[in-house]
Amino acid sequence: KTAYEIGVRLVGSEMCIRDSIKTLERRPLLGLEGVDHVTFDPSNPDIDYATALQSILRRDPDVVLAELLDSETAKITAAAGSDSTLQYMMLNADSAAMAIREWVRLVGDVPKAAKHLRAAVCQRLVRLLCPDCKQQFTPADPKSLRLPEGSSVYRSSGKVQVRNDVEDCQSCRGTGYIGAIGVFEVFPIDKECRQILATGDRKAAMMHARRMRMVLMQEVALKRVAAGITSIEEMSRVLGGGGEKKPSLLPQKGKAALAGTMASKAAASRWKKAGLQTRMQLRAATGSKFGPFKTAMRIVRRLSLIHICRCRRRLRCRSRWSPDH
Repeated sequence: KTAYEIGVRLVGSEMCIRDSIKTLERRPLLGLEGVDHVTFDPSNPDIDYATALQSILRRDPDVVLAELLDSETAKITAAAGSDSTLQYMMLNADSAAMAIREWVRLVGDVPKAAKHLRAAVCQRLVRLLCPDCKQQFTPADPKSLRLPEGSSVYRSSGKVQVRNDVEDCQSCRGTGYIGAIGVFEVFPIDKECRQILATGDRKAAMMHARRMRMVLMQEVALKRVAAGITSIEEMSRVLGGGGEKKPSLLPQKGKAALAGTMASKAAASRWKKAGLQTRMQLRAATGSKFGPFKTAMRIVRRLSLIHICRCRRRLRCRSRWSPDH
């Protein structure tokens, strides 16, 4: 919803110099005066999203806002890029570099996808610290946050002191945060960068964008933390960690997922070895080929049956040799 609203407002900013502005939306959430909002009906079997977008582009509007849903939509958008229409396409991605990679994949033709590409923008929302209850502190390692020695930042509290009592903050209702702000990453694409992208070398394009002073999303979030707008915990929650990020096309979430997968594989290997040793020990003790749990249950059942048999034998012996008989 937030990306959609930003896109609509960005399109609305073109109204001062543009005349014909159209959007193709599956569910309109925000309306602007002077913008032609076209609603796409997915229940209509006669027309799909790509065909609806193509019919809008044939009218030669000045600005178009649409969603990048499939490969057919991407190909139509890339083919219309040589015209005078300025297109804003929305898709889900973890970073601007990942958005470019997904765009190239959907188009299927690297030179065609890079020919008319101007920029890629990625955004995330971080919560704002409550100004009434945020607490100031000095981080243990300010260098990791690119802060001078002895610098202070803020963290969420959600508590305020009223006379001698500590109560929940009435402004944020004890959450420590109130409102949200965007953290943006802009991947500028000039003529030289388009030539690099046309060769398929996305890593070199990323390095070129960094030389052109491209600011990563993590760096923008660190500036928000240093300014006291948000907290380190919120930045780590949204972006998956802080610190300097090396120029890479692999997003932070992908790195964390890769590290988690490797750690889980190592743990699974250890558990597999331990389980194998346990199964071998139980098999040697009982001669059973069942798993550890089934083998343990069989042992418990055998012990229970033996105990019951012994109790019955004792009762029989007592009844047989009783003096009353």
